[in-house]
Amino acid sequence: MSGLDELMGRVEEVHLPEGAVAALRRVAGSVRSSPVGGDILSGRRIRHPAHPALVVLPLGSWSAALLLDLLGGRSSRRAARRLTGIGVLGAAPAVLAGLDDWLDTTGPEQQVGALHAAANLAAA
Repeated sequence: MSGLDELMGRVEEVHLPEGAVAALRRVAGSVRSSPVGGDILSGRRIRHPAHPALVVLPLGSWSAALLLDLLGGRSSRRAARRLTGIGVLGAAPAVLAGLDDWLDTTGPEQQVGALHAAANLAAA
């Protein structure tokens, strides 16, 4: 077993409190039943999951902002701030699509998804 396989095995064994998972399930259910939920956020209309495509904007924006912060100097602060804001705005639909996708998971996959959501919430 490789180091990555071992790490993923440990992540799958992490169990968030059932109350937290139940709360996440309620939120995800309300997202799916909303006017923008269901087919739109899931990507079913385009026959491809929307969440992986939607995370590109925030990840790219935040990565570019980080590079500007590290390498750009004072003159790039405004651009880095704007990129950070764009990432925050772009994260909203990515989160909603991720919640919709998460409802279709079970077992270890659902635990990993819940941990992913918790880690991202903590990072935000």
